Formats: sequence, C-alpha cells, structure tokens
Amino acid sequence: MNTIQNNTLGKTAALATATLGALALTAGKAEAQSAPTRFAVEAGANYLLDSDSRDTVGSTGVRVGVAYALPKGLLGSSSVAVDYTRHSKDGRRLENYGAWYQERIDILENAPLPLYATLGVGIVRQSVKSTREQRTVVVTPVPSGSGGYGPSVITVPNGPIALAAESVVVVNNGTTITTTTTRDIGISDDKWTAAARAALGTNFGSGFYAELGLQVSEKTLGVTPTSAQLSTGIRF
Repeated sequence: MNTIQNNTLGKTAALATATLGALALTAGKAEAQSAPTRFAVEAGANYLLDSDSRDTVGSTGVRVGVAYALPKGLLGSSSVAVDYTRHSKDGRRLENYGAWYQERIDILENAPLPLYATLGVGIVRQSVKSTREQRTVVVTPVPSGSGGYGPSVITVPNGPIALAAESVVVVNNGTTITTTTTRDIGISDDKWTAAARAALGTNFGSGFYAELGLQVSEKTLGVTPTSAQLSTGIRF
C-alpha cells in the first residue's frame, strides 16, 4: 500500500514539476517577446531647404543618431536621442550636434505597414565654417613723364588664400592706377540653439524602420540648417 502511494505521489510530483516547468518556460518566452526595445541606431541623408545654404555648404549631407526609449511618454512612447549632421563643400562646412526629447505616436498600429509620427524638441550645437569676401582698393597717381599710358584692365589670379582664391584687378585710366584686390577669407561661428523636428515613420519588422522628417533651427553665419531628413535604422 505504501509502495503504491509512494509511486502515486512520485508521479504526481513529476507531473507537477513538468507542468510548472512548462508554465515557467511559456512565461519566459512571453516576457521575452513582450520586452520593449530600448535602443535605436539610425543613419541617413540630410537635405538643406534653403538655396543659399546649399550653395555655401552643399545640398545633401549625412546624419547619424542614437536613441534610448524611456518607460513612459506624454503622448505615446518617448525617447531621448543624440545625433550628428554634416554638410561640406569647397572647404566650407556645417556640423550639427543635437540632443533631443522625442514622442512617438502610433497612427496605423495594426496595418500591414505600421505608420507612426515622431515629434521632438531639442538643443543643437551648430558649427559653421565659411568664407567672406574682403576687398582692398588702392588708387595711385600715374608717375609724371610716363606718358599716361592708355586705359587698360589687368586681372591677375593668385594662389589659394584662406579657403578660396585671391584676384587682383589693375585699372590704368591714364592719370591714376586703381588696384583692387579681392579675396575670400575664412570665417567661423559656433553656437547653441533650440531646434524642433517632426517625422513620419514605418516599421518593417525585426526592429527595422524608416523615417522621413523635417528639422528646423535658426540661421548661423548665413547658413540655415532647416532640412528634410530621410533615415533608416534598427531598434533593439
């Protein structure tokens, strides 16, 4: 009798252990599947919307960023992020270092291609290296007894000065010689400024996503960083 009871208890204990193990495994899988992703890494292109700025530092630059998801958001899910943007052309350049707070709001959550919106505010360190035209005019009387020569214009290009080149124009009108020297000199400015961004994004699955956005910030040294952004990334 004791043997039968012991066998029954043993089978019951084994069954209970197996059941608890299965439940624990199922719970572990469910927890792993529902665990939120915390980090995101993205990269893409940055297109300046201001034509004068495109002429100065180039139209299309590169942008990279890293984000960390916060436990709660005001409108949806929230995150903090940092990013870096760079444009360059002919020795001139624009660099942005940004720190952001962002809210992501689901628009089409259960669609085949989910759609969401991102709104962000932040502070950006804008660094601009550019050029400014410097012109020097010298008027010299024609030496007496030189015959006055005739009207003439001579343009002499010289080598690179600062970030661009220098040119010299000499005009002889018979009584005076006017020498005009024009050159581009390097100038730079760095400042912190407030910025805002908005984007529409979609999730492709396995953590991959893409976003099309707009970033707005104020002008620095004649360059307006307001831009359209196209980025792809992964959350993990």
